[in-house]
Amino acid sequence: MTRTSQFLRLAVIVATIAAVAHTHAWGPRAQRTITGMAIQVIQGKFPGTFRPGDANYERDVLKGAEAGWRSLDASNMVRSTDDAIQLVAAQIQLLSKARTYGSGSYFAYRLGVLSSLVADIMLPYGLAWTPEQEAMQAQVRADIEKHLNAYKYASHNTRRVDVVNAREYFQQRLTFRNDNIILIEDDYRRGRGYSGLLKESSQQNFVDAVDAVADVWYTILEAGTTKPASAMSANDDMLANFFVDEIAYQLMDKRNFHQAGAVYENLAALNSTNPAIYEEVGDLYYAFETRQSAERSIREWRIAYELGGANRDAVARKISDHFLREGREYLELADEKGKGETELPSALAAFKQALQYNWTSQAAADLIKDTNKRIAERNERREMTVSIIAKADQIREESDNLVTAGNFGNAIPNYRKAAEILNAVDDEFTDQNEIAQQRKQAINKSISTAISNVQSLASDAIEEGERLEEQHKYDEAEKAYARVASLVSVIPDDHTNTTTQDKRDIIALAEKKLAEVKTNKQRWEASQQNQPGGAPAAGGLGAPAAGAPAPALGGGGGGRARGRD
Repeated sequence: MTRTSQFLRLAVIVATIAAVAHTHAWGPRAQRTITGMAIQVIQGKFPGTFRPGDANYERDVLKGAEAGWRSLDASNMVRSTDDAIQLVAAQIQLLSKARTYGSGSYFAYRLGVLSSLVADIMLPYGLAWTPEQEAMQAQVRADIEKHLNAYKYASHNTRRVDVVNAREYFQQRLTFRNDNIILIEDDYRRGRGYSGLLKESSQQNFVDAVDAVADVWYTILEAGTTKPASAMSANDDMLANFFVDEIAYQLMDKRNFHQAGAVYENLAALNSTNPAIYEEVGDLYYAFETRQSAERSIREWRIAYELGGANRDAVARKISDHFLREGREYLELADEKGKGETELPSALAAFKQALQYNWTSQAAADLIKDTNKRIAERNERREMTVSIIAKADQIREESDNLVTAGNFGNAIPNYRKAAEILNAVDDEFTDQNEIAQQRKQAINKSISTAISNVQSLASDAIEEGERLEEQHKYDEAEKAYARVASLVSVIPDDHTNTTTQDKRDIIALAEKKLAEVKTNKQRWEASQQNQPGGAPAAGGLGAPAAGAPAPALGGGGGGRARGRD
């Protein structure tokens, strides 16, 4: 079945009220009323058909009545009243057998569709075959709709009739139908219109229509509970098509993917070898437009393809076209940041499937070539990214060794170089980008640790200078303070604001200590010259005379003031 024919079928199955208003002799209100009354008449014996448990299928019945019986005659084979009666008989057989598989919303819907046919058969001008008859039908329908509120159902036929032979059943009830048609036409031609025979007969036509619908339903429901499926004459192809229509109803009208799957189990039980059945089911699932339903479509189309048939090439193109669309979707996803690892291989696999089912597809062949090229280029970029991270790891390891050796002056720049290399890793490869970010965090932590060690060395140098000053070793103390600037010079000025400020503070403290140590040295030497016993030893290493008290230290001696204290 082609995509066009599939949607034509759906349009018939799920017809709108506005579209079907012109297919009934009874108008839409009358059809709803007849069907609703038939539900009331029969539901006492078969309550579970229309209201099983918490469900309510009455709306589906009414919807079927409004959709009209033309959905049962898609090939336009009904061209006479006898054809219509034969269609009723066929539907009784089909629905009786279908009920043995369970009755749900679509079964109720089909009862409503059948109700519209039975009701039209029971009404003069209910069926029209010529333009003249259709014109009369429209007038009759409009007038009945206007006066519908006056119709009441009061039937003496409280016992339902089993419609064993549909032709005999309707012949008995349509004895005066042709005569009534002639009289009603004459009334309208003479200007009496509805006020003539139609007014007198339509009330009874209404009652007869309700009774006939109830009898037909009774026949179906009673047979579906008392006869084995094998005893019913509806063939498996008819039943298979019923289940296909039910799947369409569940998918397109109810939007119930799960229930459609349950219906499919009934279809599968028939073990049909008709490829058109599976092709159409595939079409229905594909029209549902979800990824899950598309996958189901492919499964059904593949069954149809394997079964062969005249439409095998068309089925193959459907499968091929699907995989072309799927592959292109994967290519679009592969263009997104961080994508491509699985998307490109998936696209390639889809294009290969497309080519498998359509070897003449140049589009599939070109896309396979293009996707292979993109995969190769991506693999090259990935290898480059992996090598960048490996190079950064190598430099980081060298930096760790320099730190162990105490060579912070070379370790810190090397760490920064490794971090700079990792900046070349973008977000094309999510896993590698995450690795690069983790590496950069570890490197920054190593830099911070190295800077902390340098700061400790600088603090140690200042403390050493202060200790030497206490021992009056001013020249050595001066050298200790002078080392501070050299030590902290390896600290980058752009690491963090706190680190930069700490570096400035410790340099300032060292410079202050350098200035103080010279003053302290001069004071110490001066105090030693004023002491009995001579000048201090060279280099500020002289000691006070024996028994002499130690002179008081000026400035930074003894009580050091740490810039960071």
